Amino acid sequence: MKKILLSFLSLLCIGSLAACKDNSNPDDNNTNNEGPNKTIESIVLDDSAVSKSFYLGDEFNSNGLKVLINYSDDSTLDVTGDCQVDSSNFDSNFVGDYVINVYYSTDTIFKQMEYSVEVKEIIPELTTKYVVGLELTEPTKTEYLATEELDLTGLAAKAIYSDGSTKDLTSQDYQVDTSKIDMNIPNDYYEVVVSYSETYQLNGHSQTLTVKNGVYVSVSDVLESISVNTNNLNIVEQYKDIDISGWTITATYVSELSRPVDNSLVTITYDKNTVGEQTAVVTYVENNVTATADVTIVVEKSDEEALEEVFFTADSLTTGSNEANFVWMDSTGAYKIDVLAASGKGVTIDGSNKTADDGTSFTQRLKLGGSGSATARSLVLDLSMYADKQVQITVYCMSSSSGSDRVLDIYQDAFKNGTALGSFTALGASLSMTTITVDGGNVYALGSPSSGVNVYGIRISVVA
Repeated sequence: MKKILLSFLSLLCIGSLAACKDNSNPDDNNTNNEGPNKTIESIVLDDSAVSKSFYLGDEFNSNGLKVLINYSDDSTLDVTGDCQVDSSNFDSNFVGDYVINVYYSTDTIFKQMEYSVEVKEIIPELTTKYVVGLELTEPTKTEYLATEELDLTGLAAKAIYSDGSTKDLTSQDYQVDTSKIDMNIPNDYYEVVVSYSETYQLNGHSQTLTVKNGVYVSVSDVLESISVNTNNLNIVEQYKDIDISGWTITATYVSELSRPVDNSLVTITYDKNTVGEQTAVVTYVENNVTATADVTIVVEKSDEEALEEVFFTADSLTTGSNEANFVWMDSTGAYKIDVLAASGKGVTIDGSNKTADDGTSFTQRLKLGGSGSATARSLVLDLSMYADKQVQITVYCMSSSSGSDRVLDIYQDAFKNGTALGSFTALGASLSMTTITVDGGNVYALGSPSSGVNVYGIRISVVA
């Protein structure tokens, strides 16, 4: 049992064990001074002369510690040299209270004793001012795109002291830590950590006080490309908008990261009126960067016949020049187009025999005379009665110059002041026919973006 106990004590004392000073040299078992009339009364630790107060960074010592054996005849024996001091709990890097264990043992005696020490800061005891904080001015640039180089121009620091005073610091005074920032990986809250240190002295002790603060920069990824998987959902009925909610659209970025795109944020462009296989263009815009992808879709012929058809022919108009607004009625007299004209920007109707590719023949034309505006040389179609329906607008027109092809633009709302939707072809050499499908329930305006276009007829077909 004795050997086991001594082995335990040997292991326990490994590490931060410091031998107490030995002021005497008793016998090995410290019992030779005992006799029939002399016995051990107590073993006591005398810490009255030992240092119990340390500052941050100080090295531990047990100088002045004593361990004494008190005998029944009032004699004492100093056994400090035979004890072990265990300071393994002590850590001068942190403020706090620590227990120091002291062990004394022989073949017949084991005694554990302890006392407490304190690690404290010198700062509260200073009578001079000391640094308590750091005020930062953030750099000029704090928002980046991935792969851009970090630029800390404009970063400034000011030390704040316990008495409320401040000191402007130079870039050599403080340290900047950007080790956790990766400019290739997007993050809204990368922290640039700034630290500043001052060292203070008190009664032969020194302590370095460090204050820190940070500013934040963001790194946004840069869109590089998109890929589209239709998941075999690439068939759409003529005149309908294709449903892409089941498609998988993935964006890839310069950081080489990829993530799914919200399908509602993309646009898809194709000809909904033309039956057959065609290439649709999917477009996605992020942070002013546009990425597109081509996909194959199939437009199948609609089983629905035209619900209604309205035809406007220039043959029904009165020839002559018009410098004021007038109404163009359809062939039945039930529907109208407002023709906008103004003084100096007149619209003329005259004779011209032309036949379109679909066999429709005309004997007159409406000459817009030049570029259109919201108030002159434009045509206004009110299709509000066709809400929730698809409407085809077919325009028969030619350029007023035989040697120059032109177009007739269509806008929702007012010409050039609304939303541009597309263009009708106006060839110089022959009468052309172009069809554009629009949403019913809106007002549309047609006009030339520049130079004259002659309109022979307009056909309105409600298809769904």
